[in-house]
Amino acid sequence: MIVASVIQAQWAVTAELTSLVPAERVFTAQAAGIPALPYVVLRPSGAQPPATTTNHRIDTTQWELIAWGDRYDACAAVLAASQAAFDGVELATGDASVRFLLTEAWIEPADHARWRGVTRWRVRLQVPAAT
Repeated sequence: MIVASVIQAQWAVTAELTSLVPAERVFTAQAAGIPALPYVVLRPSGAQPPATTTNHRIDTTQWELIAWGDRYDACAAVLAASQAAFDGVELATGDASVRFLLTEAWIEPADHARWRGVTRWRVRLQVPAAT
């Protein structure tokens, strides 16, 4: 899960993001039970078949960043900060590079006590081709 690792690493070094949701509350799968608010869940939401060039394999996927909070404005702040940190950004990790393009974002009530903010990203992952 290179994409999730890149997001978590960038989150951990971005002060605005960690001030809203600490890095240890950014999960890469559904959290067991319901963690204390606020928290973020990262998950893939679709993929296209990989393309291969001479030297690289390129995967294009959709990823969702779901921010959970007890107030609308708290979720809105997380979405705005994540968009500022990731939209149009290309990050490298080892031999791979990951580029993020925002496709949509929204906030909705999850239940009587929680709000859910969702950003959906088109993610381009480029890794060295297998030899």
